[in-house]
Amino acid sequence: MKLTISRQLSLMAVITIAILLVVGVIGNRVASSINSAVENSEKIIVPTVESIGTMRLAFLDIQVAVPGHIAAYNENEKKELDARITASQQTFATTLADYEKIAASSGQKNLDLLAADRKAYEDFVKFLTPVLEKSRNSEVGNAKELFNEGKPIIAKLNESL
Repeated sequence: MKLTISRQLSLMAVITIAILLVVGVIGNRVASSINSAVENSEKIIVPTVESIGTMRLAFLDIQVAVPGHIAAYNENEKKELDARITASQQTFATTLADYEKIAASSGQKNLDLLAADRKAYEDFVKFLTPVLEKSRNSEVGNAKELFNEGKPIIAKLNESL
């Protein structure tokens, strides 16, 4: 069977259309896959990273403010640092609660990490309260000693984040 030029061109056109349809279907599936990955990033990964970053920032602010609180002799300066520490603790706690909502929808691994973060933060707050009490009462030596004894607790929270 001999194909004329017109039939050859028609056959090439049909084959080209079939190939384009196959490429289109494959491209559509790849785009759909990429879209779900982007949605996952947008809904889970980016908010998680943002929450962890905010908690880290609040934690670092507390780490800087507490030695300043201990070293401060001026009552007004101590009050300003108290307010700063309280604000950072509230920021941390609020962000941790937001992170809890994200983790609840993102699997058991994130829930386990969240539990570790929460436990480390609770231990940190328990440790921090007597340090600040001693500092407010101008028991600088005792406050420094307690703060130094709590370095493993600080390290644990830092590692957890």
